[in-house]
Amino acid sequence: MKNILIFLTATLISSSFAIDIPEYDAKQTNAFFKNFLMIGPFPNPPAANGMRHCKSLPGFYNDYLKEAGGENSEQINIDTEIVFNATNGEAVSVEWKLHEAEDKIIDLDKAVSAENDVLCYALCNIKSAKKKKMTLGVGANNGVRVWLNGKEVIDNPTIGSLAIDSETAPVTLKKGNNQLLAKIEEGGGNWQLVARLKEYNEANYLNKNYFQIRTDKSGDKILELMTLINAVPFKKANFTLKDINSKIIWEKSWDKKTEIKLPVNKKTYSEYQLEINLQFDKNKTKKTFISFTAGPKINYVIFKNRKTDYEVVLRNNPSETEKYAAAVLTNYLHEISSTVFPLVEENNASASRHKIYIGYNSKLSDKKFDNDDESFKYINAGNDIVIWGGKNRGTMYGVFTFLEKELGVRWLSSKVKIVPKRSEHNFSILNCEESPAIKFRLVDYYDMQEGPISVPQKNNSLRVQQCPPVIVDEFNGRGEQPGGYEKFWFHHSFDTFVPAEEYFDKHPEYFSLIHGKRQKKRSQLCLSNPEVLEILITNVRKFLKKYPDLKVYNIGQNDNHSPCQCEKCQEIVKKEGAESGIMLWFVNQAAERLEKEFPNKIFGTYAYQFSRKPPKTIRPRKNVAIIFCSIECDFSHPFTHEHNKEFVEDLKNWGKITDRIFIWDYVVNFSHYLLPFPNFDVLQTNILILKSHNVQGICEQANCQNTGSEFFALRAYILAKLMWNPNINVKEEVADFINGYYGRSAAYIGEYFDKVQNLVTEDSYISIWTQPNNEIFTDEFINESTELFEKAKNAAENDAVFQRVEVAELGILYLKLARDYRGAIKNGILDRIEEITKREKINYTSEGATRERMIKYFRSKPRS
Repeated sequence: MKNILIFLTATLISSSFAIDIPEYDAKQTNAFFKNFLMIGPFPNPPAANGMRHCKSLPGFYNDYLKEAGGENSEQINIDTEIVFNATNGEAVSVEWKLHEAEDKIIDLDKAVSAENDVLCYALCNIKSAKKKKMTLGVGANNGVRVWLNGKEVIDNPTIGSLAIDSETAPVTLKKGNNQLLAKIEEGGGNWQLVARLKEYNEANYLNKNYFQIRTDKSGDKILELMTLINAVPFKKANFTLKDINSKIIWEKSWDKKTEIKLPVNKKTYSEYQLEINLQFDKNKTKKTFISFTAGPKINYVIFKNRKTDYEVVLRNNPSETEKYAAAVLTNYLHEISSTVFPLVEENNASASRHKIYIGYNSKLSDKKFDNDDESFKYINAGNDIVIWGGKNRGTMYGVFTFLEKELGVRWLSSKVKIVPKRSEHNFSILNCEESPAIKFRLVDYYDMQEGPISVPQKNNSLRVQQCPPVIVDEFNGRGEQPGGYEKFWFHHSFDTFVPAEEYFDKHPEYFSLIHGKRQKKRSQLCLSNPEVLEILITNVRKFLKKYPDLKVYNIGQNDNHSPCQCEKCQEIVKKEGAESGIMLWFVNQAAERLEKEFPNKIFGTYAYQFSRKPPKTIRPRKNVAIIFCSIECDFSHPFTHEHNKEFVEDLKNWGKITDRIFIWDYVVNFSHYLLPFPNFDVLQTNILILKSHNVQGICEQANCQNTGSEFFALRAYILAKLMWNPNINVKEEVADFINGYYGRSAAYIGEYFDKVQNLVTEDSYISIWTQPNNEIFTDEFINESTELFEKAKNAAENDAVFQRVEVAELGILYLKLARDYRGAIKNGILDRIEEITKREKINYTSEGATRERMIKYFRSKPRS
């Protein structure tokens, strides 16, 4: 690389010794500045406390060039005489002198002075043919400040070893001449300077931190710019301040102030997070976060050494679920602490005890929730705590969340929960507020239909199969769960309301015409026939009166691919461009006729298989919901994957014509419940996608016939949490579950879990009917998994954990059986599968087959 760009040799002009400022060309990047006009030395004594190289040095921040225009001048007047008072009070005059260095590192001891505790200025010009953004690099082994065209771009008062480009700043050269002024201090040792211009590379600035939060003397939190305002590399900055619940309490676009007082409560201890969004050139963005606390921290003790000063106080006029929630809280507090927490009504509260209020309290609660609102909040006011929300479920959900987040209780399945034992528990701040992301949440696992897991996991909906359903409650025995369920009758119902067995023989015209013949078996209805509509409305009316408490009543196609091909039906289909056209035309009529008698009821209909594509012109009535189904999807990849492109397109188009959409999603292999099903990596993405389309509810259909499908408890647990809050850290939640559920065997089960998820490749396709001979299930996977399960069983600390490991192992045992049944029978694998499934009451191994049928099938196969 060539040396300095253009150097104009200084000339002597008469007796005044007038000289020119060295000039460099911006085109020549990376070349070092070797020639400067220099002036000095100026006094730079240590601070009063004896410290050197700090911002308190009087000389380092004293402008010795005021008479020549000042350090902030766009053009320094180099002909002005500079006079200053030395440390001994004597007036001293200095002048600019040209220094030409032989090396890129300028020795200021030779160029200016060998004294200590002094400073000097170095001046040059940079010529640019156009406005240009560049990077200025400077190095010094003492403090250094730099100005470009009078704007300070570097300010580093600290000592260090000399390094090229130890200080860098983004600078913008204007067209024409640009003045560069440097101020360098000497504090002992070598006194050196190195400087150059480099091409601007935005990537060098993306990962730096530009703001920090400090506390001033009054306790206020100050957002402070960590670099000089003139050296900011980004175009815009936006700040979002959130409280402990991620609730936004302040937003601001940066107004170029170097300090901003943050609006936090400095009197009460709390936790905050500041989100900083920076926008650079070329639309590059960077998001950073600063977490901090404000206010005096005080620890409040809830219990210690089997003693407590607290009582649980139930609000006046509580709901049944609030009574239940208060009982749950006192029971768990006792189990955790071995301490009795009195449960009293508000009117009987003790004046001498601290309180945990259950339900809205006018003195402490800062907002009200509607009765049906499932949202909740819990906070503390000093020692006192209040947990409240909507009366029907919100307060109850708040109590379970309090126990989980604050005290570490875990509900992992209907039979497995973790209740930590503690001798002491204290807190500094409680401020949690949550609302459900999905309004209706239905995890359709057999286990999730039981109160001990469905209530704490906030699974608020039920796909009713028998009316009324029978549910198990943790404290009150069998019966409806606390808070009840939102019940959905999502059945294929054409045959329910117009059964072929009753009507076909006399009226075959009521049913599908397929290839010129009316079909009795595996048929749909002839929806253009007006008599069919009348019969269906009559029978739906009877059903509504018999079961009046359901949320959605489905008027939906039978589970087959046989829509009617008659001329009248197909006329509507062709006009609407989709089978959903006649389906919706028919259901709308039924919903309109039933609306007067049943004004608050919702009637659903499927967008399923042949009816998934929305119609061109027909729109669902306000009392009609679309039950949109993902049955054809690849469940090893997210909905955004190329394999699922049509599904997302159809969902988007339904969203354009209705806001009443329920999702019927699938998270199990219906052909083989026990088979490994690697879909955990897509669960969060898919629910976020569905939420973005404003769906009202999600039904995650799984194995609802019994427990025992692959990782049933874990998948149900994660799905329930995601539908409440799709932004959870899934990896952390999975690890937490595995550690709690599998105890000392957790490390091996966790490794097996990862191995299953890693079976997915870019080209893999996992449907709800994937077979054991799928190429993802390699011999290597089976062999390595077998070894892991042997280690997991050996590590199990008790029979309960050992049996859970055995249930998880069923996937590998089933793979061995399906791929080599002769070897599996010979090696006793079929016997083990039968033994485990009987013990666990796994009565179905697929949607259409019982355990007995599966065992009989393999035992009856030829052995040779």
